[in-house]
Amino acid sequence: MFIDAKKCGGASPSTIRTYRMHWSVIGKHIDKNQDINELNTAEIRHAVSEIASTGISPNSVRSYTATLKSFISWAVSEEYSNIPTEKVQLYKGRESVPESYTDEELIKLLEKPKRMAEFS
Repeated sequence: MFIDAKKCGGASPSTIRTYRMHWSVIGKHIDKNQDINELNTAEIRHAVSEIASTGISPNSVRSYTATLKSFISWAVSEEYSNIPTEKVQLYKGRESVPESYTDEELIKLLEKPKRMAEFS
């Protein structure tokens, strides 16, 4: 029902694919047979914690959390649930920062090529 509602609401095919992919993962951590009304914030937090423990990047966990939050918002708007959406926090993990180039490497990258490339 959620994905159908998103389709009717004009979500792009890419967004729908993402929702489907996210739900295939989220469904492993939340009882899919449970009534939406019985779902609580503790179970949602536990599911997010389990997803984070799989070793995926913090940005990916945040994306799964955003999908869950979107679902909860939809469920509340449709009166299937009364979970306060503000209690569903987006995941804030530590993202590793890639090393940057040294000054010397940047200078080499920005230098004009020493010879012209030949294209045939």
